[in-house]
Amino acid sequence: MYKKIYEQGRGENKHLIHLWTDEGYEKIEWNNYAYKECSSNEAEFKGLKGEPLRKTHSWDRKTPKLHFSDISAHQKFLIEKYGIDDEPSTSHKEVFFDIECEMGGALTEEYEGGELEFKIDGNVQTTPKELGLITIFPSYFLHRVKPVTKGIRRSLVLWVGGCSFK
Repeated sequence: MYKKIYEQGRGENKHLIHLWTDEGYEKIEWNNYAYKECSSNEAEFKGLKGEPLRKTHSWDRKTPKLHFSDISAHQKFLIEKYGIDDEPSTSHKEVFFDIECEMGGALTEEYEGGELEFKIDGNVQTTPKELGLITIFPSYFLHRVKPVTKGIRRSLVLWVGGCSFK
């Protein structure tokens, strides 16, 4: 799993990603793609409402009929690379003072699975799933969300960061 990431913009939605993982360091040339509405003949993908889309790396936020993610480039890269894998780094030595606030059960009642779990002193602890429940914890706690087996789990996650120390 990754330990640290740094992104350098290269213009035209191109980026150089510096990625430190348990395996070492690597530089990755990465394009931040968006999806533009097009004719059905040109379509490679479909939008949430069935719109025909084609992938493009030449775009800006003002382009009409554009579907794009407004999260930072390094976050989007990590999502594309790791997907739902939430395995922690096994060799990370730097600790950040971060507080994480998770509202999982607070936003959705109609789902199964998706429990927020912590592993503390070798014991797995599961937070209750209650509408309106907010869980606040240091983000360095070993934690995961189990797969959702039925329905959709909507959550809101916030981080509050502080200084790092080694």
